[in-house]
Amino acid sequence: MAATGGSSASATRYDVFLSFRGPDTRNNFTDCLYRTMFGQGIVAYRDSEELHAGDRIDDLLRAVGNSKICIPILSKGYASSAWCLRELARVTELRESTGKPEILPIFFDVMPIDVKLRTELYLKDLEKHEQRHGAEMRQQWEAALGKVAEIKGWEVQGKAQGEVIELVVKEVLCKLKVKQRPLDNKLVGVDKQVEAIMDLLDKQVDSGTGVGFVGIHGMGGIGKTTLAKIVFNELCLQFDGQCSFIGNIRESSKGNGLVNLQKQLAFDISDSRFVENFSNTDEGIDSIRRRASSKKVLIVLDDLDKKEQLKKLAGDLNTFCSGSRIIITTRDKRILDEEKGILAYEVKEMDCDKALELFSLHAFNEVSPPNAYRSLSQEVVFMTGGLPLALEVIGSYLYDQKEEIWKEMLEMLKNVPHDEVRDKLRISYDALGDVEKEVFLDIACFFISENKLWAAYFWDACHLYPHKSLKKLTDLCLIKIVDGDTIWMHDQLRDLGRDIVKKECALSRLWNDEEALEVMRSKERKDKIKALNLGQYNSDPISIMDEELERMPNLKFLKLYRGTFAGDINNNLQELRWLSWHYPPLDPGMAYLHLKNLALFELSFNDNIDNWGGWNILKMENKLKVLSLIGCPGLKQTLDFSGCVSLEILSLSHCSNLQEVDSSIGKLKYLTHLQINWCPNLRNLPKEIGGLVNQALFYLRVLENQETSRHREISIIVEVGYIIYKNYKFTRFYW
Repeated sequence: MAATGGSSASATRYDVFLSFRGPDTRNNFTDCLYRTMFGQGIVAYRDSEELHAGDRIDDLLRAVGNSKICIPILSKGYASSAWCLRELARVTELRESTGKPEILPIFFDVMPIDVKLRTELYLKDLEKHEQRHGAEMRQQWEAALGKVAEIKGWEVQGKAQGEVIELVVKEVLCKLKVKQRPLDNKLVGVDKQVEAIMDLLDKQVDSGTGVGFVGIHGMGGIGKTTLAKIVFNELCLQFDGQCSFIGNIRESSKGNGLVNLQKQLAFDISDSRFVENFSNTDEGIDSIRRRASSKKVLIVLDDLDKKEQLKKLAGDLNTFCSGSRIIITTRDKRILDEEKGILAYEVKEMDCDKALELFSLHAFNEVSPPNAYRSLSQEVVFMTGGLPLALEVIGSYLYDQKEEIWKEMLEMLKNVPHDEVRDKLRISYDALGDVEKEVFLDIACFFISENKLWAAYFWDACHLYPHKSLKKLTDLCLIKIVDGDTIWMHDQLRDLGRDIVKKECALSRLWNDEEALEVMRSKERKDKIKALNLGQYNSDPISIMDEELERMPNLKFLKLYRGTFAGDINNNLQELRWLSWHYPPLDPGMAYLHLKNLALFELSFNDNIDNWGGWNILKMENKLKVLSLIGCPGLKQTLDFSGCVSLEILSLSHCSNLQEVDSSIGKLKYLTHLQINWCPNLRNLPKEIGGLVNQALFYLRVLENQETSRHREISIIVEVGYIIYKNYKFTRFYW
């Protein structure tokens, strides 16, 4: 970034060298110009006052030679400084011999006629210098002043200094042709990620391809563009101006915008200002190839959302000369085709300490919050899930705000993301198809931390194409599959999904148990309701009446805690695909349930015995794919599985009185996962298990830390193991 002079000046390359007399402009005009260039990513050199001592002047003069542009700020006292005149003479000498640096003079409180020595202003100072440094040195300095005075620059007198600075910086950016990108100076926790991306680029450059091609992907607001800018800024000075950073491609490429982006890219990496006119993308990529194939280039393509954009802006590895580095950012991992040599890098989430530091920098301009606001700050970080965009936006909003505003913001964040954050995250949701949106909203409301395979059975039963949908959601970084099979979603995306349900899909999914109970008890018909979570925090049992179910004919998902059913309900639950039933009350008189379209039945902590009506779900013919029985002490023998011929996953856990698994388990020809865990009274397993031809996983754990039970466990394992190995049925076998 922008630099202040020091011992490393000779080793650094600069965009701009500022030559000025400190007492005249250091703390006003020059400082404003320097900071404005810093904000635009221009690497500027301004010497420190301590530099003018001894041999360190040599470093300063070498810095002149390492700069692309020199801006002498000619003030009334400029010629009184021998150091300024020495710099200027060196600049003009290099300009004549090498063509660099380019000189852009600013006439601060003087006129060109003064610098041409046609007035007395500078002549008096030059006479003094002659007495001290000799006539020859005076002639060199006069010549340098005369050459600079002939160059068209900017006259500041009578004009607003801010306007002049804006014009200067604009011209510098044009001369530099883009180059470094502006960055927030409040960056936290990026160093390791930048290093990882650099390593990937170098790995490819050093390989046979010779071209570094990396795709940075991740959810919206996680910092992809920031990382790309940092890498671009660190590398661009190595490419002699053959650099291009094309931002916001997703929006800018709409309509005929892709052609315009091609023209910008071709111009950026061109040695001249002329780029031939082309009217379609095929001509555009040909123009880019001609320019990029003969010289190494640095290109960043930011925010791609279609493969066509990548194809028309970058082509493939063969487009570029060896030593080139290409970086793209996207929310959609599908755009990154590793077979064509693009290495993918997924942006990592911030840890809690770094997230708090980033938030604090925006909220307090300090690396840590004041003690009085530490607890509130930690709550904000927790509520935002550490998403960098949310931390920056909300931190800036809360800057210098009173405590009551903080508390209001926290209350709002409990229900919905901040507007600006929401709009950014919404982009990925809007890119989904209708089916994928349904799956996304289901996850946001009910399926976070659920088993992916279990959820897939539900969506498959609802004709929502789970494998295609989950891949799209994963590719767009809207979800992750963690620990092998668990669905994970960022808190901000969860809140976005729930907000969309409230505003656009009202009453389709009710995850709040109090609201769900209230809506269910209401008398009006509720055709839109698809999913309910009932009674999780209610201590009193819930009884669901048949007329209440009749008013929800499209209910497909039900989580029921401490509840039961009353009346003739079977005809009212024909659309139900998922039933999680926890702590059903003792109800021997409950009507038999026949849920013929149910795909998943999860029953836990059920004390009812064999004559309980709920068991009828298993006795009658059904379409169950998943059956999980947890903590059912009333169960001594599993029921006849003959009606569950479609079952693929069977889990029996903590059934303390279970003694026998019914031999009808052998009829479950599609069973792939069998798990029996902590069933201490289980005596044996039927030999029919050996006929399960599709079994992929078998898990058995009877009881731990009791020697007699351990012996019995081993006995069961030996028996079943014989069946397993004799028939080569199981690919994984745990005990």
